[in-house]
Amino acid sequence: VGRAVPLFNAAQRSEMAQKLISAGYRRSSALPVLIGISAVVVIVVLTVVVALVWPRLDASNLGLRLGSLLIGGYLGLLLPRLVLDRMVVRRQKAIQRDFPDALDLLVVCTNAGLGLNAALHRVAEELEFMAPELADELALTSGQLQLSGDPDIVLRQFADRVGLAPIRSLVSTLIQSRHFGTPIGHALRVLAQGERTARLMRTEEAAAKLATKITLPMMLFILPTVLIVAGGPAALNLMAAFAK
Repeated sequence: VGRAVPLFNAAQRSEMAQKLISAGYRRSSALPVLIGISAVVVIVVLTVVVALVWPRLDASNLGLRLGSLLIGGYLGLLLPRLVLDRMVVRRQKAIQRDFPDALDLLVVCTNAGLGLNAALHRVAEELEFMAPELADELALTSGQLQLSGDPDIVLRQFADRVGLAPIRSLVSTLIQSRHFGTPIGHALRVLAQGERTARLMRTEEAAAKLATKITLPMMLFILPTVLIVAGGPAALNLMAAFAK
């Protein structure tokens, strides 16, 4: 269905293909599957509009019915892309969360004398269960380094797939170390320290936001219960006294 339905233009298809790669779906069939899902969602949304919305509209107002169909079709095309964006963000957050640990392991591997390719492969093996998203990207990069004749292109592709600033900093550090022949152990150690500090700051920021986020649930769920428990007996006594 995805290969047969002419949905989306070339620029949109290219953007969707890049987001699928960032979300971890790298097979050539991923884009046609997403387009097919979009077509099915459009059909489902249009069916819901015709079955539930049209009976509530004026039968003589053809423009309003056509407008509801256009809005339903637009939402049907938009929903799968929104879900894909959410999947990309979730994968990026998982990679960013575990990236400082990967940098620490990479520092240890490079200080032990391993080359870049062997170090990336070893870190991917160590993080396979704790950080599967990051381990998958590192394993793919290690495999491409074994086959490619230009490591710079492979490292830049790694940064483009993930789309995170810390990964781009790591790639820039590795490329500069290769070009100038400088040892990468010290640069990676400084980068790892900065990433640990950034992760600590993100954690402190999330903790500082909890007080604001918990206010509304307390007002809706906890405060009424406390008022019922505290004032319920007094209210019952007053009702009994007035009844007499």
